Amino acid sequence: MSRSQPLTNALHTAFGLVAVFSMLAAPFVFGRYAGDGERWRRYRRASIVVGVVVIALLIVSLPLAAVPLGVGQRIGFGIWYIWLVALAFRLYRDQSPR
Repeated sequence: MSRSQPLTNALHTAFGLVAVFSMLAAPFVFGRYAGDGERWRRYRRASIVVGVVVIALLIVSLPLAAVPLGVGQRIGFGIWYIWLVALAFRLYRDQSPR
């Protein structure tokens, strides 16, 4: 093992945690501010539900030995990506000329 391996592992862990916590916070932050605009009001509840479901899947999948490691995580992040694509599509649709 090279000397840079522990540093690489530490950086991977640190940046990975920042990314995961940012991804988990995004639906709640969006849901909080989406209600202020009329166009985005209907996405408020859906965003908060997505945030709760993703966190619940990550928490539930941790202690279960019957579930292969990472399955709940992949499902949770898959739901998160679907939410993100739906928002991106809405932004794209609103910006495209009619």
